[in-house]
Order: sequence, then C-alpha cells, then structure tokens
Amino acid sequence: MFPNDLKMNVLLAYNLSTYARDYHEAAVVTEKASKLPGAPAYLSALTTRLYAQSGQVDAGLALAQSLADVAEDETTRESFQQRVKDLLMERELRRVDGAIARFRETYGVPPPDVRTLLWLGYLREPPKDPQGGGFFVGNDGRAYSYSQQRRLEVFTPDSRGMNFLAPPEP
Repeated sequence: MFPNDLKMNVLLAYNLSTYARDYHEAAVVTEKASKLPGAPAYLSALTTRLYAQSGQVDAGLALAQSLADVAEDETTRESFQQRVKDLLMERELRRVDGAIARFRETYGVPPPDVRTLLWLGYLREPPKDPQGGGFFVGNDGRAYSYSQQRRLEVFTPDSRGMNFLAPPEP
C-alpha cells in the first residue's frame, strides 16, 4: 500500500525536506507522488523547486521542460515554461554565488557588485538573465536578479529566498 499511497508519499517528502533537509530525496519522492492517481497539480512544480534546492538544478530543468512539452492545456504549458526560465535563472544565480564564495575566501568579504567579479576574473562571462534583467549582490552576500524577486528554493523560517533591500551602495 505505501509505495503507491499518495498521502504517505507527500508526508514522507515533507519529513525529508523539513526535518532531514534531504531535498534531493524529497524531490525524488514528490516526483513519484506527482504521477499517482489523484495527485494535486502543484506536486510537479514543488518537485522542480526541491531539485533546485538540492543543487540538482539540471534535474529540475529536465523535468520542467518535459512537463511543458507534454502539457495538455496552454495554462499548464505556460506555467512549466515559466518554471524553465526560473530554473535557468537559479542556475545562473548559483554560478554567481560560487564566484561570490571564491571572492569571499580571498578577501574575507563579499564583492561590492557583479562587475567586480567579472573584472577580477571570478566570473569568466557575464551572467545571463533569462528574464532580461541584471544581477546584483544582495545585502546577505548572495546573488539576486532585478527581474525576479525570489530565489527558487524552499522557504524555511530562517530563509525566505528573498533579498529585501535594493542593491547595496558601493
């Protein structure tokens, strides 16, 4: 009964993500649960977010693209096409985050802006925003985009995936 029980799979995924913080395994479980009879439509989108949170952005991207390709209605297709853009954005933000971390290891502080990362060679090429905006280093030392308010990650009480301040002044 359990392997095909929707409620038990959703509860397992919740426990894996909330208590164990094993986002990859939670994504695997929600992906399986999303294919069970009676599964709510949001499970597939949650799965892509969990994959992104686990660092498996490409797995979430492949799932979102395949769901967009087989969507039976335009609203669902547009929803997953947007998720593809969100995941492409998250991949770029993580690339910039890596450059920020290397800069911080060298200088002990985050860089003032993304241009500094490019100028000093921490980024080989400028980040590309699939929504057409630019990037900045938030007050928490993480990368953000002007075009997307939130990072594609699971929201927790201590992390809402959002930078509440405008770009820091130089």
